[in-house]
Amino acid sequence: MAMDMDTSKVLVILLVLFSFCSEEKKNVELKIDEGLEETKKVKLVEYKKKDKIFELFSDEIISKKDYLLAKKLDIIIYDDGLKSVYIKADSGNYMSKTGDVELKGNVKLWNSEGDTLWTEYLVYKYREGIIKSASECRLFQKGKYIRGEGFESKKPFKKIKILGKVEGGMKE
Repeated sequence: MAMDMDTSKVLVILLVLFSFCSEEKKNVELKIDEGLEETKKVKLVEYKKKDKIFELFSDEIISKKDYLLAKKLDIIIYDDGLKSVYIKADSGNYMSKTGDVELKGNVKLWNSEGDTLWTEYLVYKYREGIIKSASECRLFQKGKYIRGEGFESKKPFKKIKILGKVEGGMKE
């Protein structure tokens, strides 16, 4: 079945319209303060092929057999080449075999949706694409705050599920 020129033009126009009218959200890069490279002493970058997976900045890194121990660290996690999560913590372990990261002490997380989360303990499971915690957490999200007994978020980390007993309110 052959198409005439007018039919093919209509199909191209419809295809373009559908691609622009899609409800799928476009990836938005997280905006963070630049200058980590100037203020931190150590930088570790992990790549998958040519794409950055994450960057870790730290005041001090101690290398062990299968992991790195970092103090006063900042982590940037990438999704499809864009910064999607920024995390700060007092200390953390990076497991080189699995790519997992365990963070402890005054852990703060910011995502590309503008959400801010605080907890004392957090785990980033690289292969599963999950950030989670079983510690108390507080989420600040578009004028609301939510407190819970833990949380979980799957890549690209735009939605955060609060676990356990949940309390919340509105910021004035």
